[in-house]
Amino acid sequence: AVATETLDSSVIGTKTPNPAYAERSQAMVQRMRRAGRQRPVTPASVAHVTAKAIEATHPKLRYPVGTQARWVPLMKTMLPQRLFEQFMVNQFG
Repeated sequence: AVATETLDSSVIGTKTPNPAYAERSQAMVQRMRRAGRQRPVTPASVAHVTAKAIEATHPKLRYPVGTQARWVPLMKTMLPQRLFEQFMVNQFG
């Protein structure tokens, strides 16, 4: 989440085709919005990384910005699949 005036609208509520999951889905969206307000990435950080990507002689495929963008992929490589999925459910589910 980037700390801009559009933060709340950037995490879009979803329409779940199965009503049994609608409440859980909306709760997840609300948690993501709260987390975004508590630990936002600054626009300056995004601009710095964007400039770095533009100026790179050999650009990378991805340029993660912020702690979450770095640790989630790292956790995925370090944890067995089942533990990673449980971790993600605990964080965002």
